Amino acid sequence: MPVMAVGGEKSFGPLQAVIVRHVATNVQEEVVAGSGHWLMEEKPTYTVALIHKFIDGPVVAHSADSPSRDSNEERLTPAEYRFPPVGNPGTGSSGVGGIQTVVLKGNPDQAGVYTIMLRVPAHTQIAAHSHRDDRVATVISGTWHIGYGDRFDEAKLKTLPAGSFYTEPPSRNHFAATADEPVVVQITGFGPSSTEYVVATQDPRNSAKSK
Repeated sequence: MPVMAVGGEKSFGPLQAVIVRHVATNVQEEVVAGSGHWLMEEKPTYTVALIHKFIDGPVVAHSADSPSRDSNEERLTPAEYRFPPVGNPGTGSSGVGGIQTVVLKGNPDQAGVYTIMLRVPAHTQIAAHSHRDDRVATVISGTWHIGYGDRFDEAKLKTLPAGSFYTEPPSRNHFAATADEPVVVQITGFGPSSTEYVVATQDPRNSAKSK
């Protein structure tokens, strides 16, 4: 069945097609330039034209092996994740020194879809910060505590056990914490990513530089 996946350039973009390819094999990828999430409100003429062209036009096969799709195939079991022996927070993380990062796909420093996996140590508290790209995340193991707001507020934390899902909207401040066990989270976004703290003195990268 032909399926068209449309994402706004400033929202999901080509990530929309990446997601849809998990459930469909003939996916036409379209990105609406200059639009955010609300395609019909922000770019109605262009979006309607895309829909008409898809519905009224000839059927075109977009196979999984199409050159327009990233053909790098990867299948990993949990035992195959290669976390570094020491912390390497990296782009797209909160910058906390003890966090171990594995890049599973793409490059969070460059334009395009990326997926990173973070192992956050036990008893870690992360101050309010944001990332400029639109991100979705899954808790792989452990119990994650996350909240939204401009300062760390324990009362606003929601407890997310393994298997939970959450979002990190672009430039939306959020904060997090772990308890008595480390937590592994997997995050997918559309780079280039960044990390900006509400209070600069709470940015752990600044203290690392001073040392």
